[in-house]
Amino acid sequence: MNPFDDDAADFLVLVNDAGQHSLWPTFRPVPQGWRTVYGPGARSGALAYVEANWPDITARPQTEAAAPAGPAHSADPVAATAGPARHGSAPAPAS
Repeated sequence: MNPFDDDAADFLVLVNDAGQHSLWPTFRPVPQGWRTVYGPGARSGALAYVEANWPDITARPQTEAAAPAGPAHSADPVAATAGPARHGSAPAPAS
């Protein structure tokens, strides 16, 4: 099974300077250029965070990229439910 699709795993939500979000399994180190904004928590909670905080999947222009996307959040263990192409995009490997 792809670790990015494992409903039983814990996830982080990462954001890069362009404001793009990614689900990231907790067993993997956070790649350079990405920061944690949610988690660790259940995949459903991470997806709900992405849905609520990334309504426009277009990357921000570079002129806006320097501004932080928002405050960091910890996982809510009581969070209810909340799809991979948009949400499970893996960050590109560091150059």
